[in-house]
Amino acid sequence: MSVPGPLAAATVSRPSVVIASAGRLELLWRAVEALEPERARTGAQLVIARSAPLEQEAQVRERLRDATIVWTAPGAGIPRLRGLGLAAATGDPVAITEDHLVAGEGWLEQLFGRVAEGVDIVGGGMQNRVGSNAISWAAYLSDYGFYSYSRPTSAAAVPLLTMANMAYRKRDVPRIAEWCSEGAWENVVHDRLAAEGRSLTFAPEARIIHDHRYRFGEFLKN
Repeated sequence: MSVPGPLAAATVSRPSVVIASAGRLELLWRAVEALEPERARTGAQLVIARSAPLEQEAQVRERLRDATIVWTAPGAGIPRLRGLGLAAATGDPVAITEDHLVAGEGWLEQLFGRVAEGVDIVGGGMQNRVGSNAISWAAYLSDYGFYSYSRPTSAAAVPLLTMANMAYRKRDVPRIAEWCSEGAWENVVHDRLAAEGRSLTFAPEARIIHDHRYRFGEFLKN
């Protein structure tokens, strides 16, 4: 997929993409691999904010040599990881997702293209993996059902958008990073930005795939 026309003209700095990561390493490898074609096309900086045992750090840094990696001890919550990753991102715009999700084709280009068209904040649509079992569907509906790509486009001033599938202009990223680091989830962040006059847009075509194959016991723990 080609980058929408305005992107080349409007983007001055290199964009960034942040992955908040606290899962198994194979999930992180898969998430990074799915992004590689678009990273090559867009030149996006890759930022990994990882919460895991220290003994994994050397392996991650060796495998992802061109990434900016921020490491913290196990147990960091998702908002804190998002905050750490966004704080380390230097590009404009900045996209963000999580390691248990897989970027759909053209994900970054769709988000970056919308920002280039003048949108302040854009969030894509979530999709469950085709062929998922009942447990995976239950997990998807529980976590991302409200953010489905197939839901009607909302006329609300603050549409439901998940930070697992977002892009922000750099001008807002430092404050978003600070709020996330303090524990704020996306609903709080987006309400604050909307109150400041920022426009939030739902882009269902910018899809992230939920592809987490839960075992029953693992699902119950989550």
